[in-house]
Amino acid sequence: MVLANPYAIGDVVMMLPLAGAIRRHWPDVKLHFAGLQLALAQACEFFDSVIYSEDIIADPGLLKRIGTDVFLNPFSCDMMARAAFAARVPIRVGNLFRRRSAVFHNRFVAYGNTGYAHMLGFALRHVKALGVPIDPLPSDPRLLFGLTRVGAAPERLRAQLDPGRFNLILHTKSGGSGREWPLEHYLELARALRDTNDFKLFLTGSEKERQVVERDCPELLRSDLTTDVMGTLSLGELLAFVNVADGLLASGTGPLHIAAALGRHALGIYATGPTLDPTSWRPIGPLARTLCSPGRCRPGSRQCPKKTGPPCSCTRALKPDEVLSRLVMPAFQHGTGELRRRELPGGSIGLVL
Repeated sequence: MVLANPYAIGDVVMMLPLAGAIRRHWPDVKLHFAGLQLALAQACEFFDSVIYSEDIIADPGLLKRIGTDVFLNPFSCDMMARAAFAARVPIRVGNLFRRRSAVFHNRFVAYGNTGYAHMLGFALRHVKALGVPIDPLPSDPRLLFGLTRVGAAPERLRAQLDPGRFNLILHTKSGGSGREWPLEHYLELARALRDTNDFKLFLTGSEKERQVVERDCPELLRSDLTTDVMGTLSLGELLAFVNVADGLLASGTGPLHIAAALGRHALGIYATGPTLDPTSWRPIGPLARTLCSPGRCRPGSRQCPKKTGPPCSCTRALKPDEVLSRLVMPAFQHGTGELRRRELPGGSIGLVL
């Protein structure tokens, strides 16, 4: 069986519980991930192997050679669907409402606009198309997301962690996937957190994003405010670093979902509006929280650009003091490192399926 998802980090994280549902129902199935975020899938215990999606697109026969009998396409990749069709995979599951890919499928789920339901629920519908019941989802992120194969963080990073303070990652950019909080707000927040002396701050992101920060808000990179590791981490190293840090603050972007899935403190900053707010893309985890802008975001208006990445008037209206108040709550104080490492509670996660 192959799960295809050649998209961004957050999309892959939201697909991992689907792999877990399959694994719980068919524990002996050979389950392969096909996509781009290979390090993330390799860290998930539900997968037997990972395959670069471009290799399958270039050579659909690869699906036949690994014995694929079921192809799941939860995020509707047209090119992967075409490859599965060309390889004559017997069962090909996809969304009937995604017309460009639906012509290559032979079993279907059907949904259009996700509206006011979480994307994880829609991903799980694809296993229902195979006749697999969706049992209540475990709230323990180790059971829900299966990220138990995360490697050790590089020693250069571990040595910089402060065991006496709360080690907080600031992931200031989003690669265009979320409404970003302004860099000047991050700067004001970093100054306030420095004054509390309870936090040690790390900046993560790509080298391209670092250049943006250096251009638009260079003071945020000052060593007395933050430890800058932007542009120095592979995806596997980022996973490992988030796993040993205490928490992460970001807009609705992939690393936020990673932190939540690893059971770390995760605070997401979101705009309020269709497809933008936490209703569909909130982080899932026992220590995950969200904070929304006060007004309704209207993409395409004068105040709110259509592109999701740049800050707009809505995210600017969410002031650093409001975020600071969330970070200095007891759950986010540095003394809760012991809480973070204890056995997580049981229970289940309710989602609209």
